[in-house]
Amino acid sequence: MSENNIQNIVAERTDKANMYLNDAHNLAGQLNWYDNKAVFNKTWHMRLGLIIIAAGAATSIVQLWSPSPDGVHWSTWLSAVLGGVVIIAKGIDSLWKFDDNWANYRQAAEQMKRERRLFINSVGPYRSCSNEQNAFQLFAKRIEQIIATEENIFWKDKAPANEEPDRQQD
Repeated sequence: MSENNIQNIVAERTDKANMYLNDAHNLAGQLNWYDNKAVFNKTWHMRLGLIIIAAGAATSIVQLWSPSPDGVHWSTWLSAVLGGVVIIAKGIDSLWKFDDNWANYRQAAEQMKRERRLFINSVGPYRSCSNEQNAFQLFAKRIEQIIATEENIFWKDKAPANEEPDRQQD
């Protein structure tokens, strides 16, 4: 294949990928959504982690001041408040799953970007496609699989823990 031929294929595939991701299905919006959600979840996971570390460390330091013999000392109250802050911050992080969401959204965004690069450069699964139509169909299928996988993870995490999947009767 000549250099000019390769450049034409890359340009054509770039146009097709952009058309599919931007124009036809607004998947560029989906990709941006994954990027933004990944950043949001990472930020909140890190903030809550810092609060947990700081409040936990401060609780230990506050314990150095012992209560006075004639009553409750301010260090007792402060220790209790800091302990509550640790529990609340950890609870929020666990309930809203900022860490898991961050990883899932980042993974989906990066997989979509990678799939676009593989398609445009005719590598990976696109190398062996017999024609451009097959390559484009494979690209669309793989992008949709990435989105479906992320959606399945999202809904699986939202199901109650004691809920069992429907079983077919024999």
